[in-house]
Amino acid sequence: LSHEILNRSRGMTKQATISSTRNHPYSSHTDPENDLESPSHTQDSTTNSQIQDQIISKDAIFLSELMSDRQQEIESLTKCVHEINDLLVESSQIVTDQGIMIDRMDDNLESSKRHTKKTVHEVTKAGEYQKRAIRKQWTCVAIVVVVVVTVVAMLYAAYGY
Repeated sequence: LSHEILNRSRGMTKQATISSTRNHPYSSHTDPENDLESPSHTQDSTTNSQIQDQIISKDAIFLSELMSDRQQEIESLTKCVHEINDLLVESSQIVTDQGIMIDRMDDNLESSKRHTKKTVHEVTKAGEYQKRAIRKQWTCVAIVVVVVVTVVAMLYAAYGY
């Protein structure tokens, strides 16, 4: 591509130089290609070729710098695109990780809900057991009191106090 541009610019530069030399106000003749018999023709063609070489050299430098600038811009854009791609990949990974965390939290919430229901049932059951235990304690106390009263009554009746 760069060789094609350079070759095209050389062709355009040669044509521009020749046409500018033909129409140049200080030129001694109007058409150097047709005036082969003049002695200044060889000097003009040498001067023309030097001018053409300078113009081609400047054009080549300009095109080279232009291509270098464009290459740097392309590399910069490529770097930016890679950075954006990396950010999107990281964002995707974060979203995936957060989705997994939300699923775990949902599972833990459901598990907590089940455990809470089970705990409520167990606490209710424990309350009933505690009520029964208190009744049994009072029953035992009552039995002990009855036994003590009976023993005291029997002792009182037997010994007569």
